Amino acid sequence: MQSRIMENKVEGVYSVIEYKMRASNNQHDYLRLILENAHERLIANCWMSNYCGPLRFNTNEVVRITGKKNKLSSSTDTVDVYSADVVTPTGKDALITIPESLVGCPEDIHKLIELVDSICSEELKDFVYEVFSSREFALPFCTLAATHNPQHSIEGGLLKHSVECAEIVAGCPYLRIIDRDIATVAALFHDAGKILPRKIGGNASHIKMIDTLKVLHWSLLGLDHDCPNFGKALRDIWSLNKPTRHWEYEEKMSIATVVQMADRISTNLNMEKQPFSVEETWRNHVRHPITDQRFWRPSEAAIPNSFSESLSNSAQWR
Repeated sequence: MQSRIMENKVEGVYSVIEYKMRASNNQHDYLRLILENAHERLIANCWMSNYCGPLRFNTNEVVRITGKKNKLSSSTDTVDVYSADVVTPTGKDALITIPESLVGCPEDIHKLIELVDSICSEELKDFVYEVFSSREFALPFCTLAATHNPQHSIEGGLLKHSVECAEIVAGCPYLRIIDRDIATVAALFHDAGKILPRKIGGNASHIKMIDTLKVLHWSLLGLDHDCPNFGKALRDIWSLNKPTRHWEYEEKMSIATVVQMADRISTNLNMEKQPFSVEETWRNHVRHPITDQRFWRPSEAAIPNSFSESLSNSAQWR
């Protein structure tokens, strides 16, 4: 559930960023908590006289709190917490409780939440929530770089690249709704195996595929129980688009190609964006400083006025 503030009452789920036992000016002990989720950061005080809950927490542990908002003279908003319970996040809370400050680009966690909301299949939506309910998966997935190569190599690059791929797939107009949902989830988790320690040597693509199936294994078993066809489809897509043999025939999936193309589009756009981002807008030819790859695109100075006006008008309607 999302956090709710009704009048001065506060109720919601958060991750614990920091906790410390402190003493007030009148020497009364209280517990100070720094709490955060995808939408807000709270400073919370747990006064021993009217607090029910644990006195010790682990960093990034998820808690459900109830309390009252308290505005201090310093204009800093705090919450007096009456109760706190350590919980395993379920449903949408699995995404909401990811701390915004831990993500390289906070906007990406908001895009992730919107993306999952757009999935029509409740079984696939629940599968995504189940995967992210594990902090051992969610935190590295949202904070690690996607690769040691130049593209998406920043902190949080794995989440950014994964969301970009899923958004590209979700926007494909020629897919059936069910195919779009499956492909969106497949694109979101196509690099999930990268949260595991990097292995040296061997076939990198094969290792990534094995690692992806490994980290998603338990959630896939649950999906197999609820909807076996979805589990089979996702495994086939992540298995390097290798057609499944059925009797004497090979069963191909077009959505596997859509996912692969989304991966390439996201990677190439990021590679192109890096060198252009430090150049003047009129430049249309650049060289990547690391890979020496050269890129060309129409410069803004060459864009016709009619096209610029169309862009301006469309922006006003967004």
